[in-house]
Amino acid sequence: MVYYVLLYLKLEKGEIFMKKIWFIIALALVISVASYGMKTIASTDTSSTSSSDSAALAEVKEVRAAHILVDKEVDAIHIRKEIVDGKKDFYQAAREYSKCPSGRNGGDLGWFGKGMMVQEFEKVAFSTPEGQVSQPVKTQFGWHIIKVIGRR
Repeated sequence: MVYYVLLYLKLEKGEIFMKKIWFIIALALVISVASYGMKTIASTDTSSTSSSDSAALAEVKEVRAAHILVDKEVDAIHIRKEIVDGKKDFYQAAREYSKCPSGRNGGDLGWFGKGMMVQEFEKVAFSTPEGQVSQPVKTQFGWHIIKVIGRR
């Protein structure tokens, strides 16, 4: 499908090409969250998590989170420090720094269940206490700072 999108957009090589690719990737992440109504099958392999981690993850069915997506770990660390130290509001920082289209909405991704996000992102989102800001987490999209807004 991405191939046909690229053909449709008549993408050229260079900086504009990379910006369009990142936009498509970020848009795919947002669409995966927006398609919450679709049923997904979460992996049942718990061999990589401890029993206490599995129990904590099993209690929460959905998380509402916001995130800030940046390219470099050093940027994520700096932005998180500004937020934790009270120098910046999380949502203001998302609008200012995030390269994800959700940044325009303060990084809000809405509610999502297990199996809807990439594994690294999901693990941190489901294990971060409500109202807290996570440590930076690396995924294939870049470095995320996640704020858990709600759990149910």
